[in-house]
Amino acid sequence: MDVIGKIIKGRYQIYDHVGDGAVASVYVGRDVNTNRIVAVKIIHPHLLADGKFLGCFEREARLMQQIRSEHVVQVWDCGTEPDMHYIVLEFVQGWSLAKIIKMRGSLPIEEGLDIARQIASALQQAEARQIVHRDVKPANILVDYAGCAKLTDFGIARSLMHTGTSSTGVLGTPNYISPEQADGLTVDIRADIYSLGATLYEMLTGDILYSGDSPIGVMMKHLRAPIPKVSEKQEAVPPAIDALVARCLAKKPAERFLPTELIAAIDVLSPPRASIATQPYVGTAGAAGKPTPLPQLPGRPQRARLIGPAGHEYGVLGPVALVGRPDERTGAVPEVDLTREAGGTTVSRRHARVRFADGRWLLEPDPMANNPTFVNGKQVAKGAPVSLQDGDSVQFGAVKMTFQLIE
Repeated sequence: MDVIGKIIKGRYQIYDHVGDGAVASVYVGRDVNTNRIVAVKIIHPHLLADGKFLGCFEREARLMQQIRSEHVVQVWDCGTEPDMHYIVLEFVQGWSLAKIIKMRGSLPIEEGLDIARQIASALQQAEARQIVHRDVKPANILVDYAGCAKLTDFGIARSLMHTGTSSTGVLGTPNYISPEQADGLTVDIRADIYSLGATLYEMLTGDILYSGDSPIGVMMKHLRAPIPKVSEKQEAVPPAIDALVARCLAKKPAERFLPTELIAAIDVLSPPRASIATQPYVGTAGAAGKPTPLPQLPGRPQRARLIGPAGHEYGVLGPVALVGRPDERTGAVPEVDLTREAGGTTVSRRHARVRFADGRWLLEPDPMANNPTFVNGKQVAKGAPVSLQDGDSVQFGAVKMTFQLIE
C-alpha cells in the first residue's frame, strides 16, 4: 500500500516508512492540526478481512489509551478509512532495546536496572487497570535519546477486567514467555514481571535466558530448566543482582515481585536518577577492536557549547542535543542547526548528538548520518560515542567547530 504523502482523516500526513511487523506497517507522519510528529501504524491490507486480526488491532488501541504513563507509548488516535485501519501513536526518537543490545552487547548494571525500573513503572500502571501485556521483550521496549524507556505493542494484551482471570492460551514470544503462558494457564501481571526478568537478564549478559533447537524446546526450558545466574556470565555482578533477577524469574508466579515491589528492590540497589542516555556503543575516537573506557569529567558543567568557524555559538543546554539540519519532510529542527554555517549542506539532517551521561560529555554520530564526524582530526565511527573535553576540535561534514565547557 502506497500511503507516502497521503493525509489520513484530513489530519495525519504520512512522510516516510519506518518498518513492518507481522500485523502492521509503521510510518512517520505529522499532525497538521498540532504540528506534532507522530507514528502511524497501518494494518496490512491482506488482514482486513480477518476479524481476529482486526479485533487484536482495535484492542491494542483501546488498551494503550487506558494507560497514561511516560513509560508507555501513547496512543493519540485510531480509526478506519476505506481499505485502512490505523492507530496514531507517540513518535519515539531512539532505538528499540533489542537494537541497543544487538549493537552493544551487555549493558552496565546501572543502565540495565534503570531501564527495568522504568518498564516496571509501566507495568504498575497496567496492573492498576487490570491489563496484562503478555509480550514484554526488548523488541517491544523503545528507548529515546534521553534514556527514557517506553513499553509498546499491546497487540496480544488482555484486560482482566473484561475477560476475568481465566485468559489462557500460548501467546507470547518463546524467548521471554512465562512458564504459565507456556503451559496455557491463567496469567496476571506477574507473567509480565517474568518476561521483564528475562529481558533484564539479557540486558546484563548480552544473551537470551534460554536457547534451544525449537520454540517448543525453549518454552520447555522456561517451564523446567534451572534459572541461570547473571554472574555466571558477568563475574563482576554482585549476589544481590542475581537474587533480584532470580525472583523475577521464579517458576511460580506467587514467588515473583509485583511491579511496586520490583521498583522498590531496584531502588535499593541503584537509587533512581535522571534517565541514562542510551549508548549503542562506547569507545574512543579512532579506537580499533574493543572499546576503551571513557575518562570521567570531574563534575557536570552548567553548560556546554559548540563554536562555529565564524564565531556563531550553539548552546548545549539539555541532556541531549541533536546536531544537524532541519528535515523538510517532517519539519523536525535539531537543537544545534548548522544550516547557516559555510558547508552546512554537508551536515546530515540527523548528524550527531552531544549529550551528558555518567559524568562526561559525549559526541555520538548518528548511525544513519551520510557524512563523517571527526574529533581532533580522527574520524568517529557511526553510533560510537566518544568523550569530549574542553577545547576539542569537532567536525560535522565540512563544518569545523570547537567544543567548550562553560562553568
